Amino acid sequence: MTDARTNRCSAVTTSTPSGRSRTAASSLALRVGYAEDLGTELFCRAAGVRVVPVPMTTPEQVSAILERRLDAGWCWEPELPDEVDSEVVGREAVRILLAADDPADADPVVPSSLAGRSLAVVPRSVNPRLHDRFVDGLRARGAEVVVAHEAVRLDRLVPLVLAGVAIGITQERVLAGGLPAGLVARPLQGEPLVVEHRLVWRRDRGRPPL
Repeated sequence: MTDARTNRCSAVTTSTPSGRSRTAASSLALRVGYAEDLGTELFCRAAGVRVVPVPMTTPEQVSAILERRLDAGWCWEPELPDEVDSEVVGREAVRILLAADDPADADPVVPSSLAGRSLAVVPRSVNPRLHDRFVDGLRARGAEVVVAHEAVRLDRLVPLVLAGVAIGITQERVLAGGLPAGLVARPLQGEPLVVEHRLVWRRDRGRPPL
């Protein structure tokens, strides 16, 4: 599976959480955290600055912004303290991952057909609010799932689903690179389950030019 969100923006200088960029950052560089499954395409909007993207989980980004180690962050469903402001960048529909021969497979999936099934989902330790949005959203729609496995990335989720150990849940955007044979991604029947990704920054610094 390849990532369809390969960065082609010349304004972006890749960095690591340690702060060492792969090319020298200019005095106008912004250090911006990002969730790896979002990619870096947002940073091509930067006006007159160079962006140094730093891959981090959502809680890590918020902490780094509070401590002024980042100028901004781009993350899924952040929990925001009073010192941090945010703006919705986009909303993504949730998809249910099933083995192609799963008896619950339908387009769309009937939520009640997932009742009692083992679910593989992003851990609360990585993103509490996103985890809860997934699990609570399923249960509110009649899918009384059992949280049995944690999967931080799609490459951890896919083997669990293919083996029949669990069903999976993820954002539509994460599937941009495609799925392996034997796996399907379906929407839920009824009211869509949607999650947000947001640009976040310290209120006392103002919105970054992204």
